[in-house]
Amino acid sequence: MAAPRADAADSSAGHHRALTLSADSRDAVRAAREMVRGSLQDWGLERIGDDARLAVSELVSNVVQHAVPDNCLAQPGARRRIDISVMTWPGLLCIGVTDEDSAPPDLPVGDRLSPELAGDFPEALLPERGRGLS
Repeated sequence: MAAPRADAADSSAGHHRALTLSADSRDAVRAAREMVRGSLQDWGLERIGDDARLAVSELVSNVVQHAVPDNCLAQPGARRRIDISVMTWPGLLCIGVTDEDSAPPDLPVGDRLSPELAGDFPEALLPERGRGLS
């Protein structure tokens, strides 16, 4: 997400915050939104807060919905971890949300765009939702 342009002396650049949450927590999405809101407020970037909170809500919801399988946990039987980071550079905001599963996501196959266009081309298939969509 690009923040409004800032010069090199901008005090809103060069910040970093991180938070680890449990994917099993009912409050994970709310806690992530609050962390982003507080960080951006502290850094004078309230003007992009709504968009940033929406983005982190979607990302954390995806992790919660597609929780890491037991065989991919760092410690079997442990709680499923969500790591969230918020960083700023001049003119840029980066929000990262990761889980413990290092395997790339299996993308679901969706409906064809149109029978005439799809033919034998798999790139004409678009999933409507699911793990790995941006």
